[in-house]
Amino acid sequence: MVSRYDVASGLLTLEHPAGRLIADLGSTQDRVAVEDYFATLLADTLEGRRPRLVTGSDGHRFTDVAVVSTEMMRAVSVINMASVRDLQERLGTRVHHLRFRANIYVDDVGAWSELDWVGREIHLGGVRAEVLVPTARCAATTVNPRTGERDIRIPKELQAHYGHINCGVYVAIRSDGMIRTGDPVTLDDI
Repeated sequence: MVSRYDVASGLLTLEHPAGRLIADLGSTQDRVAVEDYFATLLADTLEGRRPRLVTGSDGHRFTDVAVVSTEMMRAVSVINMASVRDLQERLGTRVHHLRFRANIYVDDVGAWSELDWVGREIHLGGVRAEVLVPTARCAATTVNPRTGERDIRIPKELQAHYGHINCGVYVAIRSDGMIRTGDPVTLDDI
C-alpha cells in the first residue's frame, strides 16, 4: 500500500493493487469510506472487528513516541542512508529506506554515526535540532513498503548484527529555518 496525505486539501490517497481511494478526512462519509476500505483489505485478519479512523485532540499527534512526552510527540525522525546501506550489505538483500518511515533522510555521514549524536546539536541545512534518542525499531519495519508483505525481521536482524534494535534518531527542532534536498548535516556540542 502507498498512502499520501495533502495537508492543504485534507485529502488522503490510499493505493493498493485491490483499489485506490481518495478521501476528504473532513467528510464523515469519506471517513467511513476509509474504514470500509481497510475493512475489505484486512477482512482475513480482523476477526469480525471493524477498523475505526480516529483523530486526536487539537495539537496531539499519533507518533511512535507520543506516549513518552509532549516533546517526543513533536520529534522528527532522521534516518541515515549509510546505515540502511550497511544493514542491507550485512543481510545480503535490498532494504528499502521507506520501511523506516522517517521525516528526514541524510546521506553524507558515516554508517551508524547518528547513534553517537544523542545529546548533541545538529544542523540540517538551516535548521538547528537537538538529537534526543535513538529510534528503536518495531515490527512495522518488517513490512515491505512496496508489497505490504512481512519479509525481513528488521528488529531481530539489527539485534543479531549490531547488538541493538536502533536505526535512526529522533530530533527536536530548535530553530526556524529551511531544509532542502542535499543540505549538509553538521554537528555541534550542546
